[in-house]
Amino acid sequence: MAAKEIGEVIDQLLAGEEQGVQMCLAVVYVNSGDGKKEAMQDVIRIEAENRGYRLVSLLGKEKFIEGRLKIVDFLEEHSVLIEPD
Repeated sequence: MAAKEIGEVIDQLLAGEEQGVQMCLAVVYVNSGDGKKEAMQDVIRIEAENRGYRLVSLLGKEKFIEGRLKIVDFLEEHSVLIEPD
């Protein structure tokens, strides 16, 4: 994501907050043998791709995680849990 696009996304999110819309950023975790491990913070987009998910952060950082979606919790923790295959 280009710097201009990132700036536009941030402006849109801030404008939404001014109109009473809450910004919804998620933390994505990957389930591992010894509990869940944080994969990325401030996630604004999750795209399904082949055998996993592409995560995109507020600042445009991207990361691919293999696995399947296990839990999406936007009420309590604003978190997503992905379980490896």
